[in-house]
Amino acid sequence: MTSHELWRRAIQWGTQYGQCLAGAAHFGHSLTTGIYLRVLNTPFVFLNSAEAVMDLLHKRGALYSDRAHLTFGGEMCGFDDLVPLTKYGERFKLERKLMNQALGLSAVEKWQPLVERETHLLLQHLTKSPEAFAHHSKRFAASLIFSTIYGYHIAENDDPYVKDSEEFMEASAKAMTGPWVVDFFTWLRWVPGLTFHKTAAQWRAKLDDWVDKPYRMFKALPDSTAKRISFCGNLLLDDDGKFVCDAETEYRVKWLATSMYGPGSDTTVITLSMLVLSMCHYPEVLRKAQRQVDSVLGTERLPSFQDRPRLPYIDCIIKEVLRWETPVPMTPPHRLIQDDRYRGYDLPEGSFCIANMWAILHDETLYPDPLAFSPERFEKTDEADKASDP
Repeated sequence: MTSHELWRRAIQWGTQYGQCLAGAAHFGHSLTTGIYLRVLNTPFVFLNSAEAVMDLLHKRGALYSDRAHLTFGGEMCGFDDLVPLTKYGERFKLERKLMNQALGLSAVEKWQPLVERETHLLLQHLTKSPEAFAHHSKRFAASLIFSTIYGYHIAENDDPYVKDSEEFMEASAKAMTGPWVVDFFTWLRWVPGLTFHKTAAQWRAKLDDWVDKPYRMFKALPDSTAKRISFCGNLLLDDDGKFVCDAETEYRVKWLATSMYGPGSDTTVITLSMLVLSMCHYPEVLRKAQRQVDSVLGTERLPSFQDRPRLPYIDCIIKEVLRWETPVPMTPPHRLIQDDRYRGYDLPEGSFCIANMWAILHDETLYPDPLAFSPERFEKTDEADKASDP
């Protein structure tokens, strides 16, 4: 096991040991459905193909939707209310219901003016000081997330809420990925003097700053459209900006909001960085994109969401950026709640199943020449989808 690019290691394992799909190729090797291994008697299953992910995590989702129980991160640090650690059950179903309600298409469309405002501000900053690209991207991502979650605009990276959120993101990631020996030998929790006790106590003491403080900030904000259409506002406020929720829903929404910051901000910064990198390495793509933008908009204004249907190549670039460097290369572990059987193999209850998204999005049978940056591959896909759409 390795903490560095584990998705590549899982492909290597699958190539060497895994079950192969007939006729498939992957970087010159047979494409594997997945690989099974044990770490300190804990079973792990890395799913390296789209077919395996669909068969198990989607079609048999009721069996594979449980999450890991982490003694260190969940019990000792107090992070067990985070979405990635939610066990399958009534709480899991409530959280998914709330997220589906607040992140549906109609809700996201209401955020478009916020996204355009933050994007224009990012462009202004890039024009003034392009060498500070990383700084501007982080401020953009942070403000975009806080605007959509809480209805709160961030001016600079040194905003105290951003500082706390970045600190929490780092701590929770370490707590969940470890590996912490107490997660494998739980009796060590009761052995005094071990260093992880001090770390857990320090992180638990920060929960008020990390979870409660931004939520109190949201409640204290004056009534506004931004507040009401935010993730929290959508779930907790009526059309007049008054709170209309029970205590359980309020508690869950507070933790859902905290859970969303890391995945939202981190992936945004990564995607922007990869976009710039790809445009530097593939200038012909940049020139083609500029020609399309100029032909649709001219040179007097910036694009808006309403222009998106007329900028199909820009959509293809976005899709290819997300595929090419895969901001989320592996999913959090899904825990199997009972024994299962797949392709002739027995998977024991308690197995942690991880979708290797990097492997899937670099599968030569789905994406020929997967290491090349080629937005044109999605032009063909989009045309095929339109042709088959009744």
